[in-house]
Amino acid sequence: MTNPEIQAILDRRVQEIAHVTGAVVVSDDGIFQYMSGWPEPTGDPDKDPATARRDRGERRGALASGLKNLAQRVAATEDDDAERIIVEMKSGWCVTSRSGKCSVIALYAGKDAALGQLGYELTLLADQLGPLLDVERRAVFAPGNTW
Repeated sequence: MTNPEIQAILDRRVQEIAHVTGAVVVSDDGIFQYMSGWPEPTGDPDKDPATARRDRGERRGALASGLKNLAQRVAATEDDDAERIIVEMKSGWCVTSRSGKCSVIALYAGKDAALGQLGYELTLLADQLGPLLDVERRAVFAPGNTW
């Protein structure tokens, strides 16, 4: 189940934020929800490009969820909560944050991205998507819904 409004907001912001290459949204438990950015992967000619792209998104989403859980454990040792997780790579950044009560969002950006600006933009995006993601989550678990 995807919400076109959430996808449109994510797509627009990924295009607008300088040096961002992509974003992924997952539930707290690592279930892939949305992704934006990144070109179609090349490589396995037997694999449908859309499937390969989704596989890449799911891997990134699982990593974002794992980062969030690890950071939360570190913060809990200080009786605190993790706000953002920043991974500096040779080629860029991955900045992860909670979005709403039950989701995690990760922005990936190139090395030329200003880290402070990236954190600010992530906070704005997480605040914008959070209420929509929470409503979506409530709809999935509403009484009467069946799998």
